[in-house]
Amino acid sequence: MKRILIADDNLLTLQSMQTTIPWKEWGYELVACAENGAQAWEKIKRYRPDIVILDIHMPGMSGLDLASELQKLPEKPLIILLSAYDRFAYAKTGLRLGVFDYLLKPLDNDELKLVLDKASQELQKTSQESERLWRRAWCEKLLMESTGGSAASAVMLEGYLKEWWHPYGYALLLARKQNECELEFEDFWPAMGELLKRERIGCLNAQTRDGSLILLGFQTLRLVRDYDMEALHVANEIVRGGQRAGLQLSIGISNYAERLSDPQKQYDEAKFALESRFFLENKSVIHYQSVMSKSVRNEYLLSRKLQELYRAANRSPEEFTECLDAFIDLLEQDDRYDAEYVRAIFAQIAFQISCVLDRCSPGDRRIKTMATIQEEVQRIGRLQDLIAWIRAYAGSCRERTKQETAPASAQTRRVLDYLNTHFMEHVTLKDAAQEAGISEGHLCRLLKNETGETFVNILNKIRIQNALQLLKSGSYKVYEVADRVGFNNYAYFYQVFKKITGTSPTDYHQPQ
Repeated sequence: MKRILIADDNLLTLQSMQTTIPWKEWGYELVACAENGAQAWEKIKRYRPDIVILDIHMPGMSGLDLASELQKLPEKPLIILLSAYDRFAYAKTGLRLGVFDYLLKPLDNDELKLVLDKASQELQKTSQESERLWRRAWCEKLLMESTGGSAASAVMLEGYLKEWWHPYGYALLLARKQNECELEFEDFWPAMGELLKRERIGCLNAQTRDGSLILLGFQTLRLVRDYDMEALHVANEIVRGGQRAGLQLSIGISNYAERLSDPQKQYDEAKFALESRFFLENKSVIHYQSVMSKSVRNEYLLSRKLQELYRAANRSPEEFTECLDAFIDLLEQDDRYDAEYVRAIFAQIAFQISCVLDRCSPGDRRIKTMATIQEEVQRIGRLQDLIAWIRAYAGSCRERTKQETAPASAQTRRVLDYLNTHFMEHVTLKDAAQEAGISEGHLCRLLKNETGETFVNILNKIRIQNALQLLKSGSYKVYEVADRVGFNNYAYFYQVFKKITGTSPTDYHQPQ
């Protein structure tokens, strides 16, 4: 039963409306009456009616003034204005203020009931739309939580969607912008409504840090492969819609799932498919199944090639170049690797190159740190561009080594050999000076002149280079690595490691 409040400064009119109109018989409840605008304003806030009937001409706050104030309420009632004057200006002002309708005095009961019934229908539609928007917002929240790993949210979400969509299965899409454009995904998404309605597909759309997440619920019974084809069709239409709006999109699609038992798995599939564009840069829509149907990757062989590459870096530039080419050839044979996994490998290779160059030219400040390398690698969006980048960096470092490496004195070479074989021990400047047969002061000057480094810096770099190899092997805990390379203080090891590599030792640790 809809709740009604009436306000009129004419007491006879007010009493007549209270007593002669069969409110309950019509299906309405008269909750309050007011004799002026200010009184009506207080009673509206107290009784929260669904419909208010306001006389335009009231002392103090007029009906139009009150209508203007009511528009500021979060849950505003429908407004019907009353006036003894048939002036179009009043009606026009009322419409501008969001008034639902306008009636003339003396009031005709049949005309009033007709207007009230129209208002009731409008309130019903508004209520249904509010409920629909609330339900969608709540389901999108559950979608975000379930793709983040919440099993309880996934169960709740599927319960809502079964009542709402009656779906036969689901697919998850992840869309991401590929160009600088003021438009966002949501700006052209409403245009997709007609397609989804025609194809009988329910849809939820939520924003994540990885892009726009789209859950499709298929409402017609089909073969499994047809659901995958339908998801591809929708994704391609989204891409085309974006193009028409000037927005370049790429989309990854998960496998079809009959139930929402594991939304996080579908999210990982959609994200993996989207990240595969790193290898398949000419494709805008990529289905997870199409990526996984390719030849099985051989991570063991790739790991072996990577180890050979690291060993070659310490032997000769020519051998390193050959191993790098072999590693890249193997990598290009398979496009199922995770893009971040490949970026991490190339960052490690580049840092290995920096370490080798640092040993040859310790004073060269143009060598890239790990932080710089990771920043550059993350900006590269295609595999071929990343390959070109690593080859260019390896080539420039190789040429620099040839140009800048000067022969060290016999005493410096002897000290460096000594440090490379005794770095795991408690080595001091005095120990190294005795090994070279010179004074400590002479050794400090010699190392600074020939390497550009202090004794402590050289020893720390040798220790960190060896620590990197132990961390990558995954055979030791981080604190064990620190002890094995000569650091008896873990906090100091962590500090030195981060200063030299630009990252923490835990980022390199790969437990087996």
